[in-house]
Amino acid sequence: MGSQPGYREDAVRPDKGLPLVDLRLETEVESFQQNDRNVTIEVRTPTGLETVVADYLVVAEGSRSRLRNEILNVRMEGNADLARSFSGK
Repeated sequence: MGSQPGYREDAVRPDKGLPLVDLRLETEVESFQQNDRNVTIEVRTPTGLETVVADYLVVAEGSRSRLRNEILNVRMEGNADLARSFSGK
């Protein structure tokens, strides 16, 4: 879950054809709570707050993820600009 302004949705939808994947663009996780059965996630969308209940929450926002840094308090180890090494930028 992350905000991806300016991206074409059909170019960044690896979940097409995967009925168990719920990829949400233009969203931001406000908070989440986990128990022994699922994860309840409060998500800010362009139309307001939504509550999502899921089996898993996958954080795939990269090294500067607000969710990873501020909410989960998991620090980045290694080179935060690793993608630039491969893209040549």
